[in-house]
Amino acid sequence: MEEKQNLKNLENRIAQLEYEAKELKVIIAQLQEKERNLNEQPMEKETPLQKKENENKEIVDNVSRSQHQPSHKQIKTDTIDWEKQIGQVWLPRVFIFVLLVGILWAFKAASDFGLINEPVKVMFGYIAACFLLYVGFKQIQHKRKALGQVLLGGSFVLFMMTTFAMHVLYGMVPIYIAFSLNIIWLVGGLYLAHMIQAESLAVISAIGGYLIPFLVVSASPNVVTFVSFETILYLSFLLFALMKRYTVLYQVSFWFLHLTLFVTSLLMFSSNLEVYAVVIFIQHLFILTVYLVSSIFVKQQISFLFISFGFALMWAKIAFNTSVYEWILLCLSVGYVVLSLYAWFRKQEKRAALLVLATFSFLFFLLQYFTLEHILGLLIIQGLVSLYFGIISKSVLQQIGGWFVYSFASITTFFTLFDRLLSIEFLNWLCLLGSLYVLLYYLFKLPWVREKNRYSLSQVITVISLVVLVVFITNIVDVVMTPYPIHYYYMAVSFAWGLCSLASIILGSKLKNKSIRVFGLSLLFITVAKLIFIDLYILSIFVRAVLFIGLGLIGIVVSRLYYKGSK
Repeated sequence: MEEKQNLKNLENRIAQLEYEAKELKVIIAQLQEKERNLNEQPMEKETPLQKKENENKEIVDNVSRSQHQPSHKQIKTDTIDWEKQIGQVWLPRVFIFVLLVGILWAFKAASDFGLINEPVKVMFGYIAACFLLYVGFKQIQHKRKALGQVLLGGSFVLFMMTTFAMHVLYGMVPIYIAFSLNIIWLVGGLYLAHMIQAESLAVISAIGGYLIPFLVVSASPNVVTFVSFETILYLSFLLFALMKRYTVLYQVSFWFLHLTLFVTSLLMFSSNLEVYAVVIFIQHLFILTVYLVSSIFVKQQISFLFISFGFALMWAKIAFNTSVYEWILLCLSVGYVVLSLYAWFRKQEKRAALLVLATFSFLFFLLQYFTLEHILGLLIIQGLVSLYFGIISKSVLQQIGGWFVYSFASITTFFTLFDRLLSIEFLNWLCLLGSLYVLLYYLFKLPWVREKNRYSLSQVITVISLVVLVVFITNIVDVVMTPYPIHYYYMAVSFAWGLCSLASIILGSKLKNKSIRVFGLSLLFITVAKLIFIDLYILSIFVRAVLFIGLGLIGIVVSRLYYKGSK
């Protein structure tokens, strides 16, 4: 009975499909007939009925396309379950360290009450670590991956902590045994993180490893043992992060080394700072080597390369005496210059960061070895050269470094006036004026500078050059008029400004440069204001007469020049 009913339903369905097929054939024939008629007749204006049909067709096409594309609204509806995220992921990551601290305090309390001795504490430490390892594997097998990774990471931290205490606190094993055991725990943790593809396991192990010296407090700490352990730990996790491309582990490994060394230098080992400086330089050289030979985490490597460079110089300045610090700066300068030239001739993209480090290495060396006033001119030239290399290599980073050095040296020179014409400050001012000339007539005319930026940059540099030139001439007048009375100085300054304004307007007219002409005109009005509000109440009537006649003639000549330029 049931088979007959199914057969009947199938026959009805086939009949319905045959009817729909016939209707489709009729519709297709009608459409083909319309298409032939349209091809035979000339183009006519679209009728309302055709327009309606085309609109319906577009709607159908849009609907069909939307069915194959994911909707943004549907994507936005997928919200994060924060309760689940906190409970399953972050809660075990935080409380694993609480558990480890609790285990330590339990051992400490039991030892204070005489319940267990040192070998028993070590044994229980290893047993607890094995238990966490076992439970962690079980959690991963039951698909509780986040909890299992945290427990596995905590187990390896407890392994290293127990070994560290066994050697440093209790002296139960010599250093080579403790060192070998910690290497085993470290390699085991990294291997396990590699096998289960768990970055969080490696991060927890790294944080716990860095915190071991703080969790296991010794009455007679050994700085060499501590620093060796931290250095090997850092290099291991950093290499692992690069191999697995774990960005979080890479950053944790970098920052926790600096944090650990900084805190221990304040709390535990206030002396032997040279050892800390050596470790930081090892880190810097390691990051530099990775940056040169690898293309992994390029942006992060550049930022950490600069940061480690700054930390290395800071530790060297604190730890070493002046002579050693100067040699370190010299070696860094020479090394980075050689690397920059090598990368430059090989046309490598990494030359930009190397050029910046070479620039700042040489800058710090000059600032350390010479007084600032004696090298401002040299720093101006260095900044200009660095900016030039940044432009021709199209390196924004190098351009920023060159601008920084050049701006620092130029601004410092501008606010350092000279009191003698034959002095180092006077030579610095000449370097400043010459550098502005180079910027104006050479650097911004290079083909690598964009055309749309060239005019605006040249106008800015022109105005700055004129301001610097006026201040330079004013300073010369001040030096020359020092032996004479004050009113002669004011008169000389006013005449100098008037002549500068006249020269600017003449030069602007010759070069057809409006910025130079406007500057000269503005300086002329400033000179007149100075004459009215300052010189008029200080100068004698004879000097006032001479000054007013001279400036009046300059103003008339300027007006005549504008009439000439308008023809």
